[in-house]
Amino acid sequence: MQTTPTAPASSAAGIPRPNLYRLSQPFLDVVYSRGLGLQGLRLVHLIAHAVCRHVPNWHNLTVHQPEEGDRQECLEFRRRLGLERSRDNGALADGIAELSKTDLVDWISFEHDHHWLSWRMHDALFDLLFDKPYGYFDIAQLGRFGTPLDLMIHGEIGIIRDMRQPAVSLGLAGYGANLNRSPDWSRLRPDLVRALQQAAIVYDCGFFLQLECRGTSRGIDVATLRARTARSRWSWPALTGKPEGIPVRKVLLIDAGRCQETTQKAAPAVAQEFFGVKPEASRET
Repeated sequence: MQTTPTAPASSAAGIPRPNLYRLSQPFLDVVYSRGLGLQGLRLVHLIAHAVCRHVPNWHNLTVHQPEEGDRQECLEFRRRLGLERSRDNGALADGIAELSKTDLVDWISFEHDHHWLSWRMHDALFDLLFDKPYGYFDIAQLGRFGTPLDLMIHGEIGIIRDMRQPAVSLGLAGYGANLNRSPDWSRLRPDLVRALQQAAIVYDCGFFLQLECRGTSRGIDVATLRARTARSRWSWPALTGKPEGIPVRKVLLIDAGRCQETTQKAAPAVAQEFFGVKPEASRET
């Protein structure tokens, strides 16, 4: 699989080609469902990046995963995590231990006195990596995410960020199960807000977050996220509008350094002030 990868020019979006990789929503859904911790999720991103750099065509997949799997020098993986000065593979070892307990890989282990890491992704997961919908990612950003939730939100925003109306609904019960913690909004709120602020820095965007009660559990059970990016094309009513027939408990406006809470009724006016949009320009993004 050692070939020169290609990707469409639009994929660059400021990402240096050696750093570029893609992930699909179906791929992330499977990975998230396995309850991996921080090092396991980091290692999944490192492996996905290595695979993408070896596959020649991401849109018309012509290279199948070889039976012997793939490998990468541990120093390169440590460099991606900002640990190049260390000879300690502890973070990688923790990730290997997590992945080894799942069905995501056929095998994964150190080789050559811990200088190389070898793996073979499960064939079904390998195929999902090139599925749709997908987003482009920069491996140089990986080291800035310090919790599993940070990385999960990073993945969600990376998938939707180039859409004309980027939005995603986050089921709190699913996130709680994946993180092995309570799905109560009051418990998830601090970590989710921090994760969204990290994503706002990376993607230079802001978020309109509706906290909804859809009846799958008591109280707030879904957080519907709408992202305001340089490429988004929201009308103001579409960005701030209430979903029909779904109670909205409150709204959060989030950017890289702020989080402001408001009501659904007040949200359109408050959001214009928060995002610095003049009333006469309210139909624009």
